Amino acid sequence: MSDWEPDEQVQANVNCTSYCRAMLWIVPAKVEGNWQLGSDFLSLDQQFQMVMGTYKGAKVSGKLKGDQITFQAGGQTYTGHVSGNKMEGTVGGAKWTAVKK
Repeated sequence: MSDWEPDEQVQANVNCTSYCRAMLWIVPAKVEGNWQLGSDFLSLDQQFQMVMGTYKGAKVSGKLKGDQITFQAGGQTYTGHVSGNKMEGTVGGAKWTAVKK
């Protein structure tokens, strides 16, 4: 798991002599590919829980925690969840839906 960064880490510092660090990896949903988001396409690449890509010509960067996704694009923060070939969530108080193509 050398390339896959843990989602959480805890270090035991009191009276710990071995195996003092606990690490948690949460298997992320698969989101790599092209998604129809409104009238535009959201194009995502994925490396474990990290996502990057483009939307409306703007760079996209974000993170997955299981089926929960958060990403930034064009100065907006999108939050939502992934369910198979569909993502739903909110951005700036408005709802958004994306369908994988």
